[in-house]
Parts: sequence; C-alpha cells; structure tokens
Amino acid sequence: MPEHKKTCFVVMPISDQTGYESGHFGRVYKNLIKPACEDANFEVTRADDVKNTNYIVLDILNRIVSADIIVVDLSAKNPNVLYELGIRQAFDKPAVLIKDAKTDRIFDIQGIRTIDYDENLRIDLVEKQRKQISAAVADTVQKHPTEPGSLIRMLSVQKGAELPEPTTITGESRLIMDALGDVASRLSDLERSASSSILGNKNFSTFSTTLQPKSEENLPPGMFDTAEGTTIYDGNSNELGTVIRVSRKSGTVFYEDLEGNRQYIQRGDPLWEVVTPLPF
Repeated sequence: MPEHKKTCFVVMPISDQTGYESGHFGRVYKNLIKPACEDANFEVTRADDVKNTNYIVLDILNRIVSADIIVVDLSAKNPNVLYELGIRQAFDKPAVLIKDAKTDRIFDIQGIRTIDYDENLRIDLVEKQRKQISAAVADTVQKHPTEPGSLIRMLSVQKGAELPEPTTITGESRLIMDALGDVASRLSDLERSASSSILGNKNFSTFSTTLQPKSEENLPPGMFDTAEGTTIYDGNSNELGTVIRVSRKSGTVFYEDLEGNRQYIQRGDPLWEVVTPLPF
C-alpha cells in the first residue's frame, strides 16, 4: 500500500509584483519551492492550483489551516501573504518562512527563523537553497509539537484558535433553507426586472425573466460564494470594481466599475472565465 504523503500549501505572491520581472514568482515556485517540498515527500499546492474550484476563498483558507505544513514566501511583503500567515499562526500550526535576499526582514516575525534565497535563481545557489528549504519543511513538521514555531507559542498562549465542529443540518432545517432560497430567488428576479431602469451603460432589460434552474454552473468559476460589496479582479489582477449583486438564476454578476458605472458579466463575456474575488 503506497505511503500517504503529507500536504504542503505554499503561500506566496501569485501575480507580478513591483520590482520583479513578469512571471518571477512562478519561476520561484517551479524551480525552488515546489521541488524542495517534493524532495521532502510532501504533496504540494498553492492558490492557483485550486483556482477553478467552486468555493475558492473557502478552499484556500481551509488549506492554510489544515495542511501539514505551509511554506510562506515573504518576498515583496505582499499583504495577502502576510494575512494568510497570520491565519496560520493563529491556529499555532507549523510554517516555514522564506524570502529573497533583497527583501528586508519583517519586524513582527523576525524572531522566527527565515531562510533567504537568491532572487536571481542562480543555478549554483538554487540547489543549495532547495536543500535548505526541504530540510526545514521536514524538520519543522517533526519538531512542531515541542519547539516554538509561531507567535502563539512564543507568547506562551496556552491554546491556538480552533475550528468549530461541523454542523449537521436536519431534514426540517433543509426544507426551511430550500424554501428561503426559493423566496430569495424570486426576489432576485424582481430585482433584475427593476435593474433595467436604474443600471447604466448596458441594456439590462435584455435579461430574460423566465425562471431557470438554480445552478452553480450559471456563474463564473470562483464566483459562487461572492457577496455584495466584494472587490473583483480580472485574470491579470487588475481591479474591475465592486460587486452589486450576484444572480445565480440568470448567471449574472452585476458590479460597479472604478468610474462608478454599473456593469455586468454573463456567460460568453471575455471576463467570464477569469473574474475572481482574489487579486492573484
């Protein structure tokens, strides 16, 4: 029976960062981080590996909390990376911190060991640094129960955050939730009809008000769980605007662009496959 591999989730900049060549962090992942973790016999993923799942934000957060180890690249001091590291630290779970040599150390976590690597990915240095990261991944998982690896442990906080037990929904509760969902769906149809007179720039009155089956497939990948007020981005991490409403029934994402104009995205639009609530 094959040995079950432990999991490693990589937290790092996904999109291009100021001061770095285009595609730089993709090369760091491919040539340094991923091989290092695989050498330690870990199954490796990062955020863009789960980009097409239905609940992208929840999936990523789940992996941050539940992975056996995470590798965090602090290079460029990306705020998303620091936020996700904070979540991991709150649960007192093991993490290996790395950064490139040109990024200054971050004061709040300078007491935690950080491995530096050459941002130019020189071949004569990458092999050595890959082995350092690989050893740190294996060693951190092994020693975590006894050695401090998070601010929670260093501050002597007795217990980190815990996830609640899964809630079981009874049959009666499911019927009530389905009924509420049907009411919400009908209200959505009424709102869509009213939108034709108040949403600018595009002809919203062309939307059909015919009832359609409620399906997650009616929405762009990654937008199923997006709430009103969420900032959305295109495939190049350019901000599109703020979500006004998501209609699962018509398969439409209504949003206000950066100039205050009301816009929408439907199947067949160029943005359909790439729109995302994450700026990666």
